[in-house]
Amino acid sequence: MHLAPFLIYVLAIFVLTAVTSYPAFLGLEALGLRDMPFDEMVMRLLKLYGLLGLWPLLSSFGINTRTAWGYGPSRDGRGFFKGLLLGAAIGLASMALVVAILLAFDIRVARPGVALSPLLLAVVLLQSAFAGLMVGFIEETWFRGALQTSIARVSNSAIAIVFISFVYGAMHFVSADINIPADEVRWLSGTAVLFTSLHGFRDPAFYDSLFALVAGGLLLGLIRYRTGRIVECIGIHAGWVMVVKILRQTTYPNAEASWSFMIGDYDGVIGILAGFWFSSLAIAYYVRYGRRVSAG
Repeated sequence: MHLAPFLIYVLAIFVLTAVTSYPAFLGLEALGLRDMPFDEMVMRLLKLYGLLGLWPLLSSFGINTRTAWGYGPSRDGRGFFKGLLLGAAIGLASMALVVAILLAFDIRVARPGVALSPLLLAVVLLQSAFAGLMVGFIEETWFRGALQTSIARVSNSAIAIVFISFVYGAMHFVSADINIPADEVRWLSGTAVLFTSLHGFRDPAFYDSLFALVAGGLLLGLIRYRTGRIVECIGIHAGWVMVVKILRQTTYPNAEASWSFMIGDYDGVIGILAGFWFSSLAIAYYVRYGRRVSAG
């Protein structure tokens, strides 16, 4: 596989982040914007460069088109919004079983004193829906859109789906593990934050959540391949995020529950249970629709 453009892309976003973190911090400080911790700023800068780098990445492969990004016409002619709503419905429905089990076995229990009035419920639903759509648009454009297309270009669709699913899952655990006080930030501080951002992979407690994320990524990757676009993936992803956010706002993990091991430490929702469920859905989808994937 000719992965040079992809490897250059990854190296470039890390180097740019390391080099520009200190100047960016000074710029924010000059504007009086010191509320954001330095480590959080570095991680946001990393994501920003990752997104901006998608354009030259696809251009280097000669595939910088709407279809490559995942926004081309679908193979079955369905409209964008119809696909988005269909995906959201699938996302909500596919998480319903997970939620039902978590509540039925007291793995998550209602927060004391939580009383959702119609107005508060509407606010929670709108906030969760907005957050889900934003996460869905950004992450699906990034992973199932540009990156899956790029890897498929130099290998085949099967490798692309599997590889990007692992990258997608792993990226959720890239987070700063060091807090540098504002008055101690220097030129190498950004590099220090990036080095510690990979420490999360040493914690086995996150592996069950990683399993769930990779399984979900495989399902989304198969759907992106079959439909030729990412709109359904955006909707499904948004539905998942929406359910997780609502559940976290209204319930909390019950460590005393016999089946508490079914959820992971990442967000207290996805874990072994979600991982096996998403895996089952991915296998069923592949058996029904995706046998052509191995042909690339």
